[in-house]
Amino acid sequence: NLVLSNEFEIKINQALLEKQQGQWQLQVDKSLFCEIFEEELHRSELTEHQQEKLRAIHSALSTGAVHLSAVAGAGKTFVALHLVLDELRTKKRQVLFVAPSLGLGFHFVRWLMQSAEEIQLDVLKRMVLMHYPYDSFLSLEVEGNRLKALPVAAAAQLEFSLLVIDEAHEIFRPGVNREFLEKIPTHQRVLLSSRSQASSGGLNFPQVPEVKLTQVVRSSKRIVAGA
Repeated sequence: NLVLSNEFEIKINQALLEKQQGQWQLQVDKSLFCEIFEEELHRSELTEHQQEKLRAIHSALSTGAVHLSAVAGAGKTFVALHLVLDELRTKKRQVLFVAPSLGLGFHFVRWLMQSAEEIQLDVLKRMVLMHYPYDSFLSLEVEGNRLKALPVAAAAQLEFSLLVIDEAHEIFRPGVNREFLEKIPTHQRVLLSSRSQASSGGLNFPQVPEVKLTQVVRSSKRIVAGA
């Protein structure tokens, strides 16, 4: 998420400036990053710990909402991927994925399509994206070999069976306008947050059941090396 949102690149270049090495600037190859990340994803299956937490999420969603928090490398987005796949395979309504950047949304949808080839067309029809500044719903289509996002024409008619909010710690920070969340027609919602990002305090998460991923299952050394 740090790479796709450009935060990783910005932080490294800021550090270079602070060390008076500003003549050097780093640029991350996101295409190579995604290829390596997706390769690792396809070799992976849910661990017993992740399966246990996925079952806990399904159970907690009977209340309407759940918060999945995780330490770095625990695979919260991977668990969310399986949650959305379950939703797409068993229900007919649309799923909304909210993230700070469009790149995160595209990456998540690509995972979905490659993880469930039998419902690829259904994924495109039923996944809707929203990103900062969170003021429009985006439908998806394929143009050549790339995903393309288009504003939804009849947004007032949308109704979602599931809302997934990635990087929720970015939305529930002090001073962030969250009124858009109240206007989203959804039956269930899942918040995904990083415990390291939330450790600074001051976050105002809603009072909903929390499921915690605590086992680190993926080392990012190879991913960073590829980037």
